[in-house]
Amino acid sequence: MKRLLALAVSLTALLILIGCEGEVTLETPSVTYTVTDNGATLRLSWIEISDADGYYIYADGVAIDTIDDPSVTTYDATQPAAIYEVSAYAGEDESDKATVDCTPVKTSNLTVYGLSDPDTTHPSGLAFTNDGVAYGISVKQANYPDLDYIFDDANFTTMTLTSPNSYSPVYNDKKDMALDAQVTSFDTVTIADAPGNYSTQTTLSSNAVYYLFMDQDDDGWDTDSDHFGKMKVESISGSTVTITVAYQPITGLRWLVTK
Repeated sequence: MKRLLALAVSLTALLILIGCEGEVTLETPSVTYTVTDNGATLRLSWIEISDADGYYIYADGVAIDTIDDPSVTTYDATQPAAIYEVSAYAGEDESDKATVDCTPVKTSNLTVYGLSDPDTTHPSGLAFTNDGVAYGISVKQANYPDLDYIFDDANFTTMTLTSPNSYSPVYNDKKDMALDAQVTSFDTVTIADAPGNYSTQTTLSSNAVYYLFMDQDDDGWDTDSDHFGKMKVESISGSTVTITVAYQPITGLRWLVTK
């Protein structure tokens, strides 16, 4: 009985050994990125993976491309997506996926007020946290360093989204601009327009979507501090404005894929 048990243990060990001989454990690519093409392209880069035959590229969970040369370790992603992934493959084996999160930070149903509103505590300005969450701030209570946009119905006949540097004296040196996206569906906007046609004074309408370009240092597009976003004006009632905003936390990237 002992001999049979020992034989069974030996056979089990042998089968495990044989099963592992052909197994390939591929390292997960370590992916970094840079933003190019005025914010339209995300260049993914990684170090060559040993024993790989190539790499798979995924956008929002769907395989969109295959790199058949393992020495090619960059990929220019031009299809806007919330999530990009890169894996290595060898034959039928595939590594775990490296993830690059491009998801905009969405703030829904935020209430702000026009400058004409008499309540000085009401927020007539828009700002963003370091994490990209939109919030309203009171321009009349001098939160100027954080200020990105002003909802101005005091100096304009209709509600107008204005840049802090549109005034004299300026509220701050940020040149934050907007552009009518000419659509009403927030989620259909997957990429903001490239800089060129944005304005520091944009008339707002209910049920309209706008691209946002925050040129924080007023020097044109760069990847140092600039950010893009989109904003839907859900409603305007007197001086009360309800908005939904999405902010792309990756500097310089224009992708705005939301669901």
